[in-house]
Order: sequence, then structure tokens, then C-alpha cells
Amino acid sequence: MKLKKSRLAIIFAIIFILVVAIYVIFNNGLLLLNGFNVKGYPVRGIDVSEYQGKIDWDTISNQGLKFAYIKATEGSKYTDKQFKSNWENANKTNMKIGAYHFLSFDSDGATQADNFIKNVPEISGLPPAVDIELYGKYKKDSPSKQKVHKVLNSYLNKVENYYKVKPVLYFTEKSFILYYDDEYSDYMVWVRNVYTKPDFKNWTFWQYADKGRLKGYSGQEKFIDLDVFNGNDKDFERTFE
Repeated sequence: MKLKKSRLAIIFAIIFILVVAIYVIFNNGLLLLNGFNVKGYPVRGIDVSEYQGKIDWDTISNQGLKFAYIKATEGSKYTDKQFKSNWENANKTNMKIGAYHFLSFDSDGATQADNFIKNVPEISGLPPAVDIELYGKYKKDSPSKQKVHKVLNSYLNKVENYYKVKPVLYFTEKSFILYYDDEYSDYMVWVRNVYTKPDFKNWTFWQYADKGRLKGYSGQEKFIDLDVFNGNDKDFERTFE
């Protein structure tokens, strides 16, 4: 009986150690949950903000990356602290570069568009993107579809009129379920799913990891978001020629 209890204790100890080890490995980005799921997508990229600190774009671009989205603005007044430096230096590389805006549900969409346009007077190789996700108090109390669409559509109308191109719409899994519908079927969709391949089939970009590790940045955030394009190199060049 004592021998059986001893064996069970050892088994449980081994299981516990394995669980902890697996948690540490994935939580520290040593292995990525979607590592196998993205093998069929050769066009790799990143998205960054001030949290990655000062970025050495020459080093970043020499790690097999073809594109990058850089946070420019948030709401009606905020500008990412690293945007100017990131934008200037990223556009000196061979990567295709885009800027994105973090949508606020608390201010008018048109004034948010003004903020983005003021900071990004000209776009580069990729269309502008708008990040639609729940934040702060809205993570527990999500705003209505009507409210979000009012802000988003006001933003989109002004941005489209200025740049003469439809922005890319970024959704998390939850914000996609809550706010995406057929009125946005003409827009490219950038979807976040760091656990599995997205259920939505018509995505253009997929943020498949939020715990990537690359050389070339030194901010308070040790991880970097990793993305892929839905297609091969020729598809990518043809889409964004």
C-alpha cells in the first residue's frame, strides 16, 4: 500500500513538473502555440508600438520579415512616442510598412481620423489599419455594435477619402464576433488568434503570436507581435504593388 502511494506521489510530481515546464516554455515565448499552424504562410511580419522601445530596423528586417505595421495614434489626441522614429527608419528597409490607429470608443471617429492623418500625411507600402478591440472598462462591459459602428464608420469615411484606399480592419477574436458584419466585406481583415488558426477564412493578415522574440529592440516589452500574410510572396507583391 505504501509502495502504491509512493508511486502515485511520484507520478503526480512528474505531471506537476511537466505542467509547470510547459507553462514556462509557452509563457516565455520559447515555443509558440501557432508555430506549426503558420508553416504554410511564408510571408512573415510584425506589428510594433512604443512598448518595444527603440528598434534597430536593419536588424529587424534581416530576420526574414517582409512587412511591419507600426502604431501611429490612439483616439483623438494620442501619438505613439516611437512612431516618428519607427516610421522613418522602417521605411528605409526593404520591408513593406503600414501605420495603424487604435480606435477609441469614447471620441468622435472623424476627430480620430484627423489625428491619424496629421501624423501620417502619406502612407507607405501597406494600407493604413485600424485596431478594433476591447480595452479598459470595455473588456467587461462591451459597447453596443451600434455605438462602435458609428465611431468606426465615421473614422473610415474620412480616412478613405483622404488616402483613397480602404483601411485594413484589425479584430481580436471577441471584437470580430461583436462588431464584424457584411457591411465590412470589402475590407481586408487582420485577425488576432494566438492559440489556433482563425475560423474566419477570408483574412488578409493573421496575428498568430503575441510572445514572439526577435533581435533588434529594447523596450519594456520583451515580446513582439508576429503576423503572417494569407498567401505566398507573389500574392503579397501583387496585392500591395
